[in-house]
Amino acid sequence: MTDTKTATAACQVCGGSPAVKAKFRWMIVILVGMRLAWEEQYFCRLCALARHRQFSELTLKLGWWGVQGFAVPFVVLLNHSNAQQSRNLDHPTVPDPSAGTGRSVIAVDRGGVAKVREPQSRIPARTLDPGRPLHKRWATYTGPIVLAVLVVALIVARFTWL
Repeated sequence: MTDTKTATAACQVCGGSPAVKAKFRWMIVILVGMRLAWEEQYFCRLCALARHRQFSELTLKLGWWGVQGFAVPFVVLLNHSNAQQSRNLDHPTVPDPSAGTGRSVIAVDRGGVAKVREPQSRIPARTLDPGRPLHKRWATYTGPIVLAVLVVALIVARFTWL
């Protein structure tokens, strides 16, 4: 599902390739104020997963606390769909500088001269750490739990005042 541009693109975070262009958002809501920001650049598979988890966790922790909190599921779903674009990429690698010169070597073959390019080996890239999945992070549940407790408290208070 990647386009032809990803074959030559490198991750702008770790320098690994292949990479795909993605946009990850985070949102903080406090009462009536809202802060929405995003990061759009080329990400490799692991850096995209790490950004998805970081920004979605931040949104799930701090996005529920105001009037615009209804948009939190949409932001998390947009992040998830952008992370899905990078899941079919290979694991990121970078050229190994100590492997070879990458210069062409001239070799004689059947009386003619042929240029043979020395292949460069590749090593794993130093990517961002994706960490634990979102469903295993306690902080992602704080917003919904506190909101649920407030709703239950309001319902109980409403029926005790009758």
